[in-house]
Amino acid sequence: MVCYKKKDGGIVHEICSLEKETTSLNVNDPPQYFFAFQKKKYNYSHEEKKFLPLKSPTKLPISEYFRDDYAQKDKFGSNGMDIPMPKFFDLLKDQMMEPFSFFQFFSVAL
Repeated sequence: MVCYKKKDGGIVHEICSLEKETTSLNVNDPPQYFFAFQKKKYNYSHEEKKFLPLKSPTKLPISEYFRDDYAQKDKFGSNGMDIPMPKFFDLLKDQMMEPFSFFQFFSVAL
């Protein structure tokens, strides 16, 4: 899936592609459409005629969630988080451009 991001005055707009889920085994079922926005999955509800956030099952026993062959893993995805680490020189550049650091650097240089 490709999402395009555009910053407009501090607001991030994302245009995400609509995808079709092909995991249904029944031929008579209507196709399931979904998209992901800000790491949340939204499925199309044919009853309500709108996209709704995907609800996780909460009524299963705890042991079901820890099984390796959990049947819903394909639907919900893995329980992981990706935290990007900025590079050292990017952090240093940001820190040096702060007003107090900038003042200290040039005061010492004088």
